[in-house]
Amino acid sequence: GYAPTFYPGVPSPAEARAVNLGLSVEVPSVDFNVLLVRTARVSGHVTNPDGTATTAGNITLLPENGARAGRGGNGLVYASRIDWDGSFQMAGVAPGRYIMRARSDDTVQPQFAVQPITIGDMDLSNLTIVLSEAASVSGSVTFQVSQGQQLPDHPRRQRDQVVQRSGLEIVSAIR
Repeated sequence: GYAPTFYPGVPSPAEARAVNLGLSVEVPSVDFNVLLVRTARVSGHVTNPDGTATTAGNITLLPENGARAGRGGNGLVYASRIDWDGSFQMAGVAPGRYIMRARSDDTVQPQFAVQPITIGDMDLSNLTIVLSEAASVSGSVTFQVSQGQQLPDHPRRQRDQVVQRSGLEIVSAIR
């Protein structure tokens, strides 16, 4: 199939160049060929720490370079729901280096997995992803302000901080 192609005819958002356009402006010199690149199918199963199948959740492949998808970002993100039997599948994944993130929705305490993965020109099947339980750290956050500065008023500013840890990555959120 055709993997996404970015200007000036490169397969990676990291190699792409921006084309600045004004409102109703035509730029006739922006031409490039679409690349015919074999995309991969990524599939496997997700298990809980005790070895049982995860019955709900999601898996996401994010570009390793940290590019974000959506508005203002040029990253390609692939995602899949985890089926009732723990299986997942993603089709049409472009070659590249990604961070695979998995999260279960079937337990009271969140469970996660984070793993770097490289997609080449072959399908990856029968992957097994084992989730880990999240760890919690509670405490308070103190902001130091220089003389004459004020912190913006924010309802979450002085609440506990929760740190969810999976593998080598720490993801933090304010409760």
